[in-house]
Amino acid sequence: TVLVPENDTAPAMNTATCKVCGFALQKPVGIKNGTCGENVYWTLDSNGKLTVYGTGRMTDYRLENYPDSTSPFFDLTGIKSLVIKTGVTSVGDYAFFRQSALTALTLPNILTAIGTEAFGSCVALETLRLPGSLQTIGTQAFACCDGLTSLTIPAGVTLLIPFDSANTMYTTQARNTGTYTTPT
Repeated sequence: TVLVPENDTAPAMNTATCKVCGFALQKPVGIKNGTCGENVYWTLDSNGKLTVYGTGRMTDYRLENYPDSTSPFFDLTGIKSLVIKTGVTSVGDYAFFRQSALTALTLPNILTAIGTEAFGSCVALETLRLPGSLQTIGTQAFACCDGLTSLTIPAGVTLLIPFDSANTMYTTQARNTGTYTTPT
């Protein structure tokens, strides 16, 4: 699925009234939801669409100390599409690691960074075009994305992904043999 920057707002919200104080509260519509940054939130709907919205950077995660430092999406299965809304400026380290059902990805045109192994082992991704606002791509951000055959990286990006002399993206298992367009 081709990555096209999206220009829209936060997901649908349900409004409820607090029984104690009477304030109106808003909660994203979805089967699961939570936070993934200081001012960044997420909601997952019943069709497998994960929406990340808010302002600022996503949290950087690690794989050690499970589950305390892992991404809130680490144990979620069935995420088929991911939409990161305008306002979110980075994708955190290991944020979507091992989301093997992820086939569609939409990034905002203000995204400046993709963290280390942010999309590592997302084996169903095939074609990606990253937004022109991107400045850095973390080490192995797309490692072991075995289905990835086309990745277009905008000019001006600081690549932290190793490429070999044939312009083939490095993965830890060296399975990818597709063509990758890199800055000149």
